[in-house]
Amino acid sequence: MSKLALVLSGGGSKGSYQVGAYEALKELGFTFDIITNTSVGALNGAIFVQGEEAKAYHLWENIDYDKIVKLDIDKTNIFKIVKEVALNKGLDTSPLENLLHTYIDESKIRASQTKFGLVVVKYPSLKSKELTLDEINEGQLVDYLLASSSCFPAFKVKTIDGQKYIDGGYFDNLPINLAVKLGASEVIAIDIGSGLINKKKKFEGVGVTYIRPRKKLGMFLAFDANVARRNFKYGYNDVLKTFKVAVGLHFTFIDEICYQEIKSLFISHADLVLLTQDSNVLNKVNKIELIKKIYQSDKERVFIKSIETIAKIFNMDDGNTYHLDDFNTALIDKIKLSLKDLDLNKPLNKLNDKEKTIKFTNKIKETIKNERTFVLSPLITLYEEPFLAALYLSLIVS
Repeated sequence: MSKLALVLSGGGSKGSYQVGAYEALKELGFTFDIITNTSVGALNGAIFVQGEEAKAYHLWENIDYDKIVKLDIDKTNIFKIVKEVALNKGLDTSPLENLLHTYIDESKIRASQTKFGLVVVKYPSLKSKELTLDEINEGQLVDYLLASSSCFPAFKVKTIDGQKYIDGGYFDNLPINLAVKLGASEVIAIDIGSGLINKKKKFEGVGVTYIRPRKKLGMFLAFDANVARRNFKYGYNDVLKTFKVAVGLHFTFIDEICYQEIKSLFISHADLVLLTQDSNVLNKVNKIELIKKIYQSDKERVFIKSIETIAKIFNMDDGNTYHLDDFNTALIDKIKLSLKDLDLNKPLNKLNDKEKTIKFTNKIKETIKNERTFVLSPLITLYEEPFLAALYLSLIVS
C-alpha cells in the first residue's frame, strides 16, 4: 500500500508559511501517513500530527522574540545581541521551551496513526541522529523538538541525558531520506530554506512534490506576528498553484469557469488591440513586433501579466486568494476611490503609473468605440506596464 509523507524543512521564523501550506493541503484532501521534519518544521509537524492545526495558527499569530528567547537587552540593538550570543554561547531559549509545553500534547502525538520523525545533530561531534517517535522516551518529545531547532550558535545547545544537540538542519534540513526509511512512496516536501543542508538523493519509485516559496518570507530570525500572517497566505497560495488549482506569478487566482471565461474575452479583446494596429507604424518599432510574437506564442502569459500588473499598480493585496470576478469588483472599487487624487491633464511623461493606466484605458476604449485603426506603438514601447494594465482594465470597465 502506498504511503504519503509530509516533509517539513527548517527555516526559523519563516515557519508560518508551512502552516498556511498545510491548511491548503488538507483542503485539497491530502492525509499523511508519515511526517518528518527538522528544526522549526519539527515544531509545526508535531502540532499537525496531534491534529490541532488551529494551535499552530494561534502560536504564530502571537509570536514575538520574547516567546522565543530570553533577552534582557534592547532587542533592536543588533550589536548587543551579538555580544550576548558570544558571551553566553547562544541565546537562552527557555521561553520557547515554555511555549512548546503549552502547545505540544505528547500523548495525542503518540496516539496518532501518523508516523513522526525528526533530525538532530550531536555536538560537538556533529554526528547526525534521525529519530522516530518510538525512539524518543516518553516525556522527552519537547526536549528533542528543542534540540532539533537549536540553531547554534544563535541559540544555546540543548542537553538531553548528558548529550548536547544542535539544529538538525546542520545534517539534513529537508529529511526526505528519513520519510523514505519510514516507508514513504510519495512525498510532499515544504522547503522554506534556511541556507542549511538538504540531503539530495533519488529513491527508486518515490515521487517527490516540492512546495517552495515564490515570494520572500522575511529574515530567518525575524519573529513578527504580522509577517507570520502574511506568510500563512503565501504558503496557502503556493500549494494551490503547485497543484494547478490556482494560477499566477505574484498574485493568486483560482482557476475556475469564471477565470476561463474572462481569459477568453481578454484574448479576443487583446487580439483586436495588439494584432490589428497600423502596420506602417508597427514595422518601424521592433519592440512592438516582439510583443506581438510573445503574445501570439503565449496568450495566457500576457493575460496573467496584464492582471498582475494592474494589481501591482493599484496596490492590491498579493496575499489574497482571488476569484477573478471578485478581484475585478475590488479593483474597480479601488480605482474609483483613487480617481479624486489623479490628474490626467499633466503631460504624459509626468503621469504616474495609475494615471497612465487610466489615460491609456480611455484611449483604447475610445479607439474601439470609434472603430479606428490602433496606433498605440508609443504607449507600448515607452510605457509597457501601464499599457498592459490598461489592456485588462479596458476590458472590464463599462
